[in-house]
Amino acid sequence: MGTFTQVSLEDLPRECLLAIFQNLAIRDIEALGCTNKLFAQLANDDQLWRSLALQKWGHRVEDLAGPRIASGHWRQFARHRMSRASYPISPLNLLQESFPDPWAHIACCLLCSRTTGGPAVRAAVARVLSTWPTPSAVLDASDENLFEAINPLGLQAVRLAALRSMSHDFLAKEWELPSEFKGCGKFVTDSYLIFCRGLRQASQVDDVNLQRYLRWVEKGDGGEKKKKASSGEGTRAKRQRVDKEARKNGNEARAARAAARQAAQGLRRTTRSLAK
Repeated sequence: MGTFTQVSLEDLPRECLLAIFQNLAIRDIEALGCTNKLFAQLANDDQLWRSLALQKWGHRVEDLAGPRIASGHWRQFARHRMSRASYPISPLNLLQESFPDPWAHIACCLLCSRTTGGPAVRAAVARVLSTWPTPSAVLDASDENLFEAINPLGLQAVRLAALRSMSHDFLAKEWELPSEFKGCGKFVTDSYLIFCRGLRQASQVDDVNLQRYLRWVEKGDGGEKKKKASSGEGTRAKRQRVDKEARKNGNEARAARAAARQAAQGLRRTTRSLAK
């Protein structure tokens, strides 16, 4: 019987590791990048992020973004346009909760704004984003096909123009917030900040349903808002508060380590699958 030589992930060729990384979620790539020097280099590899951008948004990335992205800046371009965390789904059943990806989320908000949000609207939005799931697909689609799919939502010409314009500018321009896109007002921007970037201050939001979601998150994350400690807080209360913060920090550190372990396990499973 032959001897078995154990091979670690670090022993795989760089090309294989990059292929594995390309099949991981963004948060897993970044978690693995915190584990050792090799994975940190891979997690920052410019070609990896260029491949991820093409895989996620289609061939128009090369035409619209490629010429202006300097070498070494694909990671910055891609990370800004990707969701790097997951946020809780509420019992409110808001339509845009189903689309945490930034481009799809903005597109969903453009399509469902000024509608009832009923079953017909949900079906139409789902059809559009499943038939044309990337900005490249939207830009390549014919006006006739998009118009027909958008028809149940009303304001067809306005929505079609806004969807095409946003899909183009999402890739072609440097932007910070959706409010810089045609047809994207405060509702779209607030929804993007909440579901794609983790905004939690309800006082900054005007839309009633978004406010309801933020109140639900606040209660789900630990009940009512913590009251500020009074200036006369005693020594014992202060010590309890410090201990609580220390436990919280410890829990966050353990969660980060657990995320790294899960990412490593996923990487091993992907490696075994590719080996087969």
